[in-house]
Amino acid sequence: MPRNFSLSPADQNAVLTKGVKAEFYKIHGELMKQAGWQDLCMMLDSNNDSEVYPWLGDLPIVREWLGPRQAGDLAGGDFTIKNKLYESTMAIKRTELDDNKMGGVKLRIRGMAAQMAAHPEAMVMQFLAGAVAAGTHAAAPYLCHDGQGLFDADHPAPVDPDPLWPTTAVQVNYEAVALTSANLWLAIEKMMMFRDTKNRPMGIVPNVLMVEPCLAEMAMKLCLSAFHADSAVANVGNSINGLKEFKIKVIVAPALYSTSTIANANWILACTNHPSGVKPVIYQERDKVEFSAQEKDSENGFELDEYRYGTRARGNVGAGLWFLVYGSSGAA
Repeated sequence: MPRNFSLSPADQNAVLTKGVKAEFYKIHGELMKQAGWQDLCMMLDSNNDSEVYPWLGDLPIVREWLGPRQAGDLAGGDFTIKNKLYESTMAIKRTELDDNKMGGVKLRIRGMAAQMAAHPEAMVMQFLAGAVAAGTHAAAPYLCHDGQGLFDADHPAPVDPDPLWPTTAVQVNYEAVALTSANLWLAIEKMMMFRDTKNRPMGIVPNVLMVEPCLAEMAMKLCLSAFHADSAVANVGNSINGLKEFKIKVIVAPALYSTSTIANANWILACTNHPSGVKPVIYQERDKVEFSAQEKDSENGFELDEYRYGTRARGNVGAGLWFLVYGSSGAA
């Protein structure tokens, strides 16, 4: 004979006040540990409604000690990231709990946890998509420390060039080109030759390629295939694919979406493993995710015979350092 698993009102209350909250934080915590978007971000705490970030222009150079020490100055500007408030809310009829439908309730709580865990990635990717779309006409919030857009065609040239290195004009980390083998090679080369204010290469080596879904197949072939996958390359089937040696990780991000046309889709090359620890994007956290409940004794419980569960988080994203990314909005 089947066992009776019905819950008393007291048991129901205990499940709601402890079990539901525990289930939310368990699933949310597990998913956050798996999140790849954190590799793109400097995770910075916030104590105010907004934060102002001053940035160091470069790291001090190593030079032969001749005469007094030469101290490097703080260079560049500063910019502000204002926090935003986010929430999600779910209502559950009390009758579902009275009728022992906790399984369905648990699934919905897990779904809420999954949505909150996915939200930061969506924020980061939507910010990058907006920054690429703005391109050379960027304004707040897509500006970075040098006053230019995160993706731009005229980041400042070195102001105090080292005579050991040839001079360079303005520096470019944005173009409107399709994702091809030739264009990806060019982006890698440009990132590796980005200069600091002393005109020295900064040692940037990209390790991540982010694309919207329609470029997933092309990106994986370009970065992972042993042989060339680009039909524009001569002897495509027999030519060794040197791109594979860079071990570039491909991230397919729906939130980068701009078009369903392969030639005009967004793609972004990034360096996320620079020895300094700096990253392309700032993730600013004011308040961590909170989970709260209005249950039996609440106004909704009395008036509507329903329980409500809600989440709350506060923070925002902003531009990190431009020389750690190279973006394209596809062919013009």
